[in-house]
Amino acid sequence: MNSTGVTIIDTGPDYLRAEAETRWLRFVDDLEFWANPARGVIELRGASRLGRKDFGQNRVRAEAIRAAYLATP
Repeated sequence: MNSTGVTIIDTGPDYLRAEAETRWLRFVDDLEFWANPARGVIELRGASRLGRKDFGQNRVRAEAIRAAYLATP
């Protein structure tokens, strides 16, 4: 696990699965990414393993990933 709390679990040519540990309670969230270069999109699925609420953490994480992707030349 790196300083972002994200560990890559599996990768493929157009797929990535990762686990993200929340900062305060150390819950693990699942992340999956599917790239579709023909459409110019990356689909993202994020899910909390425990509890009903993630206090917006998955949304914040998805927006940070999107911003980083858009900033890449």
